[in-house]
Amino acid sequence: MQVKQMTLAAAIVLALALALAAAPAPALAADCTSTGTGNWSAAATWSACNDGVPQAGDTVTVAATHVVTVDTDTAALASLTVAGTVQFDETGAGRTMTVTGNLTVNSGGSVTVLVGGAATTHSLILGGNLSSSGNFDLAPNTGDSVVDITFNKADGNQSITNGSYRHRVVIGKDT
Repeated sequence: MQVKQMTLAAAIVLALALALAAAPAPALAADCTSTGTGNWSAAATWSACNDGVPQAGDTVTVAATHVVTVDTDTAALASLTVAGTVQFDETGAGRTMTVTGNLTVNSGGSVTVLVGGAATTHSLILGGNLSSSGNFDLAPNTGDSVVDITFNKADGNQSITNGSYRHRVVIGKDT
């Protein structure tokens, strides 16, 4: 009887060990960097991303000279640094970009919205600070496309520093 119990216990331990070994390891946040010009949704646009494109919790950098077009809603990024260009598309389908941390636009960098196509209202939900020493123009004079910004830090203040900005702002928490 005691041998059967030991054998059963060993079998259970072995089964649990095999189940744990077979379970996929949780993906850790990645430091994604653009590899060239392309769409946000294209894996070829990014390097070092766990699932090909930036995922929730990833820190993202758009490198100098690269133009990345936001052609889909983004996952909730930990932060976004723009040395190149991030531009929202003009297809008429509003896109939502969520950055839970800081958004930094470096000198020579640009965040903008394409104009000339279908009028589109996009959304930028920002949980951290906004700093730009580059171009930050989400409400161009030409065309009807804009990006509304919602500042939604759960507690404390958010800051907008450096540079000049053109955008429409939604004050309050995004729901």
